[in-house]
Amino acid sequence: FQPVVHPDRLYINTWGDAIVAGFESAQDGLTCACRFIKHLEIEGIGARIGMDKGPVQVTYNKLIEAPDISGTKVNEAARIEPLAKPGGVLISEKLRYDHELDEGKLIFVEQTWQLKKSGR
Repeated sequence: FQPVVHPDRLYINTWGDAIVAGFESAQDGLTCACRFIKHLEIEGIGARIGMDKGPVQVTYNKLIEAPDISGTKVNEAARIEPLAKPGGVLISEKLRYDHELDEGKLIFVEQTWQLKKSGR
């Protein structure tokens, strides 16, 4: 899998069996996540997605020879993902109430989780 940099500044990388992606638009990111999870379901692949919203750092990763994203919001999304049900997209409260989301195109089910850092 090769990381891709889109013209609209989409950053994609992999972490083991996970895909890490960053979007400029909350709506675009959530729409892509929902379409991706549905496509995987059609292919018989059970997956889940965790998402958060906020600034990330984009740096050049020498190992993969491409731009990569990191930061607190990437880490928080990674902690959200295991809490999602297979076939589900679980998002942070910050993303849920983002002014940019077109709620007419999405269905939300409220859940409450307390995130914990590993080892604590």
